[in-house]
Amino acid sequence: MNNFNKADKLVVQFVHDAKDILKHYDKKIYKNLKSSRYKDFYAEECPGLGVSGISETIIRFLISLELSPKYAIESEKQYCRGSKQHADLTIWTDHRKDDPDITV
Repeated sequence: MNNFNKADKLVVQFVHDAKDILKHYDKKIYKNLKSSRYKDFYAEECPGLGVSGISETIIRFLISLELSPKYAIESEKQYCRGSKQHADLTIWTDHRKDDPDITV
């Protein structure tokens, strides 16, 4: 990582942090479903983040919620003024800048 610039390092750390957050919630959902008194009701469900109703929007929300103390991050940001296009996630190394460093 010696040749990485500030944005490169930010992305690498962000991916590690996001993976840890998603692993945490996957385990929590798995534990809740497996320990439920309604195990039979959930028997057909994929235990973990694959459970019915978990969508990309919810995953982005969990990442944004958990990582907002550490990163200047927004979910579903308008990509260009006047455009109807949105970025899934935007991350800044300097929150005072107009444009994010990372746009997903």
